[in-house]
Amino acid sequence: MLDFGVALFLLAVHFFITEGYFNLEGEQLVQWQEKYMEKMWYFVIPLFPIHLAVIGLQNVLDPSFYSIGSGLLVISCWVVTIGFISPLLNTLATGVDVSLVLRQKLYRFSWYRAIVPSIVFIWSFIEIIILGT
Repeated sequence: MLDFGVALFLLAVHFFITEGYFNLEGEQLVQWQEKYMEKMWYFVIPLFPIHLAVIGLQNVLDPSFYSIGSGLLVISCWVVTIGFISPLLNTLATGVDVSLVLRQKLYRFSWYRAIVPSIVFIWSFIEIIILGT
């Protein structure tokens, strides 16, 4: 269930929020980004450690190709979020660079971040529902 929730959340962020970066310009974008970042932390801060803890627990209790593979995918998703997306969002929030190039980079990284949890969810669905493991 957690994989589904994370996938749904990040898909929603990509399609409803990241798309918004192309509809605002200049100061409007900076103001919106400040509000977005402030509110988003209420979701991201609990989600990040809970998701990693569940994946870690799966790997400790039942190490398997699925648990290790899905764990690596989840970790890669959070590395992209912390290492690439957060710095781009912080740059937007400062107003120093609101260029189309920066927003396109953000969009590409957001796609990765939206697709990976979806893959993990589909994989877990196959493992649990179809294979019964």
